[in-house]
Amino acid sequence: MDKQEILNFLRPVLRVEFLNGVAKEMQAINKTATSEFIAAELQQMLKQAAHDAVYTLSILKLPPIGCKILEVGAGTGVLGAYLHSKGWNITMLEPARIGFEAHAHLFKRVASELGFPADRLLLCRIEDMEADEGQRFGMIFSNNVLEHVDDVKECLTQMHAMLSDSGKMVHNCPNYLVPYEPHFGLPLLPGAPAMTKYLLPRGIKESGLWKSLNFITARRVSAIAEECGARLEFQNAVFYDALSRLEDDPEYARRHHIIHKLTRALNFIGLLQVFKIIPAKMATPMIFTWSKA
Repeated sequence: MDKQEILNFLRPVLRVEFLNGVAKEMQAINKTATSEFIAAELQQMLKQAAHDAVYTLSILKLPPIGCKILEVGAGTGVLGAYLHSKGWNITMLEPARIGFEAHAHLFKRVASELGFPADRLLLCRIEDMEADEGQRFGMIFSNNVLEHVDDVKECLTQMHAMLSDSGKMVHNCPNYLVPYEPHFGLPLLPGAPAMTKYLLPRGIKESGLWKSLNFITARRVSAIAEECGARLEFQNAVFYDALSRLEDDPEYARRHHIIHKLTRALNFIGLLQVFKIIPAKMATPMIFTWSKA
């Protein structure tokens, strides 16, 4: 599957009429921007979501159609709606917490327009769900979500309880053991990333996005998995794959323009391949598979 297939699926929500309608609804709530500006931003968000969906699917090994799936942090709802259209039994959860407030409204409107069932849209935190026997999932996954949850341990422990006995979780997120913040493209203070805020301009350190960060690390994930008695496996060469993605995703490259320039230089002198052998727990981002032992 490629990006064009996702974009074709998204045609109903990329229509000017749909974007303008949602933009006017959002502008009525938040009057800090014009509806025209919001519509352009929504269009960009949805197109980027198509690229992100292709990437997320590339790191997942989807279970059989009948298996229950939970997407945590569904964002715009693009991927979940697409998988539903292909027959997968998927539930989408979007907490729309601080820094991502726009997702809540867009999430519901996009899902509705694309025919996703309303009873499988959850606007809440994963920690607020109950892990009863009827709500067990064969797969739980997220992409760039775990770095924004309030409590990493509570979140992972709750998802562990919601897995079926043979189920698996797959998560992709930054590893802040590496002193780099990918959302802002900023270096961090080694060993004390949260303290970097004292060196940042007010516009960043007071933003909802910065305040949402919990600076998760591979070491922290490993410790929680051990407490839960879970089996944990980190995927190798993710660092190299992330750097290679800079050549294929223009928006991703724009957000990491300095890293993109360094990557091109390393590739030119033949050193980019070194990143393939960096231990997974020492690299960023990290992709890990979690299952019940």
